[in-house]
Parts: sequence; C-alpha cells; structure tokens
Amino acid sequence: MTHPPQPPEKRDLLAAFDQVLDREREKTVLAAAPPPPPRTSYAVTILCIAAWGWLGYAWLARPAWLFQREVAAAVTPAEAEATMRFGMYLELERVFDYRAAHGRLPGSLGDAGDVEEGVDYMRTGDTTFVLTGQLPGRTMRLESTESREEFLRPAGLTPSRRR
Repeated sequence: MTHPPQPPEKRDLLAAFDQVLDREREKTVLAAAPPPPPRTSYAVTILCIAAWGWLGYAWLARPAWLFQREVAAAVTPAEAEATMRFGMYLELERVFDYRAAHGRLPGSLGDAGDVEEGVDYMRTGDTTFVLTGQLPGRTMRLESTESREEFLRPAGLTPSRRR
C-alpha cells in the first residue's frame, strides 16, 4: 500500500517563499546599481598623452624630416632679367625721390629706402650715379642719365609718367 504524499509543512513553504523574495530583491538591487566604469590602464593613458604631444609638435613645428619643404619655383632667365630691371628701376626712383627731398644724392641705397636684392649703388658725381644688378653670369648697369623707357622696354614694362 502506498501512502498518499504528505503536504509540505507550512514552515517549509514559508522558507521557500522567503528565498524567492530574497532573490527578487537582489535582482532589483543589482539592476538599479550602475555598472562599474571600465578601467583604463596607465599605459594606455601615457601612450595617449605621448601621441597627442607628438602630433602637436609635428603640427606646430613642421620638422623638415617629416614634411617636405616647398620647392622654390624655377625662374627662367627672362623672368630673372625682368625682375632685376624692375628692381633697378625702383631703386632709381627712390634715389631720385631722395635727391628731390634732400637736395643731394644718398650715401647708400639704404638711405633712400628699401633695397632691392642684388642691386648695388655707386655715385659717379654730385648728381649722377650708377646702379648695377647681378644676374647669374651677367651684370646689368643703369646710369642715372639713361632713358628709363629704353631700360624697361626689354622687360615689357613702362615707367610711371610722373617725371
């Protein structure tokens, strides 16, 4: 003969119910708590700081070993001559302006204002002077008594008409 199953005791039922409630409370507390933040190692932090420092240096200093320097535009001999003729003309005008303002020729080109690169000045008298310009393999000469139009014509330029 088999005995019918015995109903669990009330105490066992209450203990099981308490366990279920405790598990539900733990789930609620764990769900409400924010997850712990991810940890970044010190090595990654130091590596990031070093990388930003290097990028800042490269951006601001633009070192030659990293960036290719701009290549100067090639100047044809005709362009170099035209540039020199114009520079000599500018110096001629500056010297004339100085003479008009001071009543005498300047002691040097610097006294008359800006000095064009490659242009030299030499007084030949109280009111006359010579400008020379150095080009690769050649020297250009402009005397104060020469015609400005004739000097600038090979460069395709015309002087101002103020004199």
